[in-house]
Amino acid sequence: MTEKKQETFDKKVPESVAIVAMGLSHADYVLACAIAGSRREIADETWAINYMTGVIQFDRAFIMDDLIRNPDPAPGTAHMRSLLNIHGKPIYTSTAYPKEYPTSVEYPLEDVLNCIGMPYLNGTVAYAVAYAILLGVKHIKLYGCDYTYSNRPDVMEKGRGCVETMAAIAKERGISVEVARNSSLFDANVPVNNKFYGYYVPIKIEATEEGKFKVIREKEDASS
Repeated sequence: MTEKKQETFDKKVPESVAIVAMGLSHADYVLACAIAGSRREIADETWAINYMTGVIQFDRAFIMDDLIRNPDPAPGTAHMRSLLNIHGKPIYTSTAYPKEYPTSVEYPLEDVLNCIGMPYLNGTVAYAVAYAILLGVKHIKLYGCDYTYSNRPDVMEKGRGCVETMAAIAKERGISVEVARNSSLFDANVPVNNKFYGYYVPIKIEATEEGKFKVIREKEDASS
């Protein structure tokens, strides 16, 4: 991938992006697209994470595993073969291999780190969110970025803390961040009143028209 082509990709700044990873809540993205009639109604661009490149239509792919030295999965598998047939869609990765993977683009790590202000990117979804911050995207929607599952307490995938940190940085900079309803990220799949530790008497959180939060305490039962 030449620098000229990389610059062409970087100059395309979508207003909204849907970042779709492999967690179960990627189904929320599929359903949203089906209801809307088009993925373009959900976001200007769709960014596929790893294996999702073989599942959904996308505008950019993020695969941070080294495509030659440390591919995941192994060379010759259906996923790796499919990357050879991506035409015009950039694959952001740790090291570009223009001969083997013509659309591979070296991830602009230095620019991103100087943008987010901290050397902390320990998963591919976090790289994608950080890159969206660098581009100046206004709306980020996260699907399939789950990391934990209510029916699988033994599963806790690495990277949730980093993604939530990147999302917090994005929100601080005025970028809206939306999480799939059925995702465990930010406890999105938990009722809002169950997201607060320490309140024996239930509280209710309401959002005001001014974008503020109002805390309403329920009256404690005198007989308790």
